[in-house]
Amino acid sequence: MHFLDAWTHLALAELARYLAAPVLLLMQILVPGRRPSAAGCFGLAAASTAAPAPLPMEARVVWALLWIALGITILRWVPDPPPDPGARRGGLESGAVGLLLALALVLLLVAAVARQNLPEAASRESRRPTLRLSSPP
Repeated sequence: MHFLDAWTHLALAELARYLAAPVLLLMQILVPGRRPSAAGCFGLAAASTAAPAPLPMEARVVWALLWIALGITILRWVPDPPPDPGARRGGLESGAVGLLLALALVLLLVAAVARQNLPEAASRESRRPTLRLSSPP
């Protein structure tokens, strides 16, 4: 089974659980403002409890509480005075350039791995989120 086929054969609800956190983080990076950042924090709090992970529920709740605390802090932060409208803005920031470069490299990696043939057992294991510390007997 191809690596890409293993992801495309996931149920829609399971795929949404896997992609919720990356989409929310991307929203926080690309959408300016405190409110979208706080909304992303609250969404990540919900996603951290629902995401498939090898962590116990207590650890997930702690992560959710940390995201909620960060979202509340962002909302309560006193904003700086508005920028001078006459000031000339620069071009792309280095973070935006780095994000575009990282996106290009990830797409190159996905394109390279997407056509790899995996054995049936490995492709089934890639679809199941388990943490295996030792090999089975």
